[in-house]
Amino acid sequence: MTEQLDEVPQQPFAPIAIVGQAALLPDAPNIDEFWNNVLNAKVAIREVPPDRWNPDDFWIEGEPGNATEGKTYSKIGAFVEDFEFNWRRWKQPPGTLSQIDDTQLWAVEVSAAALEDAGYIGENSRLELPNARCGVIFANALGGENRVQSSKRVYADQITRKAIEAGMPATSSEDFKDAITEGTPRIDEDTMAGELANVVAGRVANLLDLQGPNFSADAACASTFAALVSACQMLQTGQTDLMLCGASDRTMDPGTYAKFSAIGALSPLHSRPFDVRANGFVMGEGAGCVVLKRLEDAMADGDTIYSVIRGIGSSSDGRGKGITAPSTRGQKQAVMRAYQQAGYSPSSVELIEAHGTSTKVGDATELSTLAGVFAERGAGDFVAVGSVKSQIGHLKAAAGMAGLLKASLALHHRTLPPSAGFEQPNTSVNWNEIPFFVPTISSDWPIPQSKSPRRAGVSSFGFGGTNFHCTIEQYDPEYHKNIIDRFSEHSSSKVQTPTAPSVLDSTATPSMSHKELLEIEGGVLLLNADDIDSLASKIERVKSILFSSSFSNFDTDPAGRRLSAVLSDLSSDFEAKGTRCGIVATNWSQLSKRMDLLSENLSDSSKWEFLAKQMVFITEEEALPPNAKLVQMYPGQGSQYVGMTLDLSKRFEVIGETWAEADSTMSEILAGEKLSKFVLRDNLTEKQAKDAEDKLKQTEFTQPAMLTADLAIYRLLSEHGINPDMVAGHSLGEYAALMVSGIMKFHDALRAAAARGTEMGNVEVEDKGLMASVTAPLEQIQEVIDSVDGYIIAANKNSPMMAVIAGETEPMQDAISRFGELNIPCVTLQTSHAFHSRIVAPANEPLHRFLEGLELSLPSIPITANYDGKFYPENLKDGETVHDAILSQLAPQMSSAVEWTQQIEEMYSQGGRLFIEVGPKRALALFAEQILDGQSKVIANTNHPKVGGVASFLSSLAVCALSGRLPSMHLGDSNRLTEGFRAGPLEAWQQNGIVNDDSINSEEMEELRVRSRPLPSGASGGEMPATSQNIQSQEIAIDGGHHVVQQVVDKEGYLASRISDITGYPARLIKGELHLSALGISDETLPELLVSIASEASVSGPADASQLTTLVALNEWVLSPPSGFTVSQKVKGASSVVVSSDPHAERRINPYVVTGVSLGLPGMDEIFEPDALERIIAGENFITELPDDVKQRLLDKNMVRIVKHPDGRAEFVPCDSFATIPQLAGVGGYFDLAKQYGIDP
Repeated sequence: MTEQLDEVPQQPFAPIAIVGQAALLPDAPNIDEFWNNVLNAKVAIREVPPDRWNPDDFWIEGEPGNATEGKTYSKIGAFVEDFEFNWRRWKQPPGTLSQIDDTQLWAVEVSAAALEDAGYIGENSRLELPNARCGVIFANALGGENRVQSSKRVYADQITRKAIEAGMPATSSEDFKDAITEGTPRIDEDTMAGELANVVAGRVANLLDLQGPNFSADAACASTFAALVSACQMLQTGQTDLMLCGASDRTMDPGTYAKFSAIGALSPLHSRPFDVRANGFVMGEGAGCVVLKRLEDAMADGDTIYSVIRGIGSSSDGRGKGITAPSTRGQKQAVMRAYQQAGYSPSSVELIEAHGTSTKVGDATELSTLAGVFAERGAGDFVAVGSVKSQIGHLKAAAGMAGLLKASLALHHRTLPPSAGFEQPNTSVNWNEIPFFVPTISSDWPIPQSKSPRRAGVSSFGFGGTNFHCTIEQYDPEYHKNIIDRFSEHSSSKVQTPTAPSVLDSTATPSMSHKELLEIEGGVLLLNADDIDSLASKIERVKSILFSSSFSNFDTDPAGRRLSAVLSDLSSDFEAKGTRCGIVATNWSQLSKRMDLLSENLSDSSKWEFLAKQMVFITEEEALPPNAKLVQMYPGQGSQYVGMTLDLSKRFEVIGETWAEADSTMSEILAGEKLSKFVLRDNLTEKQAKDAEDKLKQTEFTQPAMLTADLAIYRLLSEHGINPDMVAGHSLGEYAALMVSGIMKFHDALRAAAARGTEMGNVEVEDKGLMASVTAPLEQIQEVIDSVDGYIIAANKNSPMMAVIAGETEPMQDAISRFGELNIPCVTLQTSHAFHSRIVAPANEPLHRFLEGLELSLPSIPITANYDGKFYPENLKDGETVHDAILSQLAPQMSSAVEWTQQIEEMYSQGGRLFIEVGPKRALALFAEQILDGQSKVIANTNHPKVGGVASFLSSLAVCALSGRLPSMHLGDSNRLTEGFRAGPLEAWQQNGIVNDDSINSEEMEELRVRSRPLPSGASGGEMPATSQNIQSQEIAIDGGHHVVQQVVDKEGYLASRISDITGYPARLIKGELHLSALGISDETLPELLVSIASEASVSGPADASQLTTLVALNEWVLSPPSGFTVSQKVKGASSVVVSSDPHAERRINPYVVTGVSLGLPGMDEIFEPDALERIIAGENFITELPDDVKQRLLDKNMVRIVKHPDGRAEFVPCDSFATIPQLAGVGGYFDLAKQYGIDP
């Protein structure tokens, strides 16, 4: 579960739009070149240029932790070269330029370029620059290099004197001083201003005539975001209408190198964030600038909005390990504060541009911090993480600007950019337990499944313990229309708090319509009084409050009062004593009818049982005593249904979090499929519903899906303060109980359930047996069983009045006939085997081996076992292991009878009085009623499709409350409610005056991004060769001239998009020669896909489902996709960067040259034999059968293979004999890098 801060929450952050961008960075004189370099993972790091400084004077070989004082061990960096300031444009006398640090000149150039990009200045300007209302803030920490250089003139006489004192001839003094000051700036009236850090911003304001505030911000390496915070605040408080926020850093002098070397911060070799070889950062230099506006102003002006800033969290480390050491606490505070301001969960973020300095400890610390904040994402490749420092080094004060520009462009172009130099993951990071991955190539960024905008986070940390995290999102016209009405019409800098009662949290972002919210609305009204008459009076007073004509209600008014909030408030003084009642209602009309029923029948206790079926609960009985225990019961296979917990997931965060966690674990086992994709579904067609139901009947899906549903509802109860004192699960449900009791972890239980289902289904016996459900007293059922010759048992002893029998086929058929003769209801069950009988006993041993490999613990909550009806041990006997103790009852479970009746009786004898079925439907609740018939108890269920997930869950809370277990209800603004639920309906926000911009909708904006986004090309201009027949040329007019533009068709992207629409499989992974079945396209859905493609794309012939079964076949069948799936490309003579979808374009322009070949092969005396190439070309086979000793070593590892079938099923196959382990392999020959090749590894 995502961690929370124990502090006053951050205030909402009024969204700020980035409407202009510019860059002057290593190997990138402009923003387009920078993005092209990012896409191609181009590294701009090289040795110090000769015109900067001579390494012979300042460099001595060394490494981090081994630096010579006053020297640097690093002589590499990323440099801005060939820069020329346009002094004519800025009317700056060229004679003064040497006194002005390049840091200031760079700032002027990028500021002007950013304003041109935003449309305020230049030939293509379309907006008037509001000079008086435009401010400028620049990040800079070290000033620049001029101060160091000009100071040589100040100290020249002193140094000369000391040289003479040391023995230099006095006659050489003038020559010596000339040598010291050669090439250094003069000291005159321009020098001081040309060196001051604050004049970086002042120079921009001066030359651009900007009359708003100007100053520089210094937060060391986090200076960019210190500047960004201030710039945003200027806009949010209405002090300015336009802000330039920039960063400029040119401090690559030897002194900076030497001082960073003394810290051990620099790498002498490379910049490889998150790689095991990371050993320090590489310095870089450069400048960048963004133009900022209030979001509503940018939308109104029709600006190009590159991205939207939603929050900037900041923190200080406080007292820590050291002034320069990273702090997990400080970083976490900054990150979490950013998402509090934004009002959305970090789990919706899919890209992190990390601080990522390429230090092993620093990178691991940062990922550890992020993993804690992103915990609800679970483990897996969900969030791309990278660092532009891998390409241009660490720009110190400008580092954050480079990261911000990279992330903003990634959002704008819907592209996940690569991080360079990542090959071997940092071993200090447990990659298998975090949601992050480091992309190494550019890839398409699909629309998030949540349908929220694409989102990214950018981190920046500085010396002195200062931390910043900025969260930004892709501009979406429709989505952002629904946000900006939070701000006052009269003061766009202030967040407008909606006054509609239906808005429970004005800081949340709305996403659901009134109709959608009505489907998950509802609450519990709890009232109590000393006696019936007093309660009747109280009910009438409450009715007058609830149904006063002065208030509108949510049934008919999107802005009206919601039951979920109102009923909780009215129940706040409830106590479980006296006469008490609980009413569950999901709408106001229902509440009115049920309150009338309550008033009419309150005095007649004979009607109370009937009222309970209407979710109107009344009791005068004493609440359960404190020593009465709450028992939770978890159902197993058979209770599942499509859509289980779906409505709960739309209201309660924990439900979705649990399914996401299950998806992360099961994705690999289920060949990429996600449980949630076919379980959490509604509004299905008849065919879709049947397909989903059929899939949910398959054991490999059923078992983990049921466990997930059980655990999700358990967690939801726990969040409401309803926790068990004892637990039990029926059949498969026992694994849910094992999780809750603490014996197993969730991911292990899911894997165990999958293994259990596989082993049960794979039992190969001559007679697989039958199972049947019998409704009769157990004694009578046993009499019939005893009267039949052959093997039959009562496999599920569910209650005194019902059992499931199992056994060999002929005896079972005989027994079923006898039950029929006795008019006893007996229904044959459709199962592959007679489960919970000795027929499936062959599966016990492989399952036992699998369970042996899991982490098991003794229970922290008492739990009874199906196997014998007794409690699992809570203590170990002498010499006994945890696995011995637990598996003695668990391992034989699936081939033994389920002693459910005995379990319930055992828990009742130990004080169980409140029995709650935690999971879908109510079979176990009915069994408990029958088992405990005539005894004092309270029984409830939590989820039933006919009642509705929300209503049945609320009813269980009502039963608990009346019984004395008071639930803690979520407040309306609790972050454990989903953001959409808290925010209220979209209609309520629209009534508050959302800005209406009909210029472009979200779908059109997305299509525009698809068509125009640059792709990796590796080319910097000039000619891009045609890649296939999928190119159409057209001549278009641009600025009065004519250019030929090629439209490169993206067939692969189109097919990936259509397949993803049907299966939910990530589009960016749909490529290559995959079979469609591997992507989730079944025989039923393939025709649907083909009809869809044929209706909108140009194809080569009729759709033949028997032939079109692979991506390659589809690609050949489709001649061209519909419009929108193209990218633009200028032909030879184009003046800007050429864009192409050809992944090999760079190699066609700049081909590799092969100068030698060496081939290593198995099956030879040495891996690199000189004739290896000739032998492989001759067709020689190097694969041999493994010798017996190797097979035995493999067998001893107790391996379990995952076998994937053509129909998409996956199963576990234990390797328990020589026949089941790998038989063939290429056996490696001799190889020694040092002895054979003289290379020290």
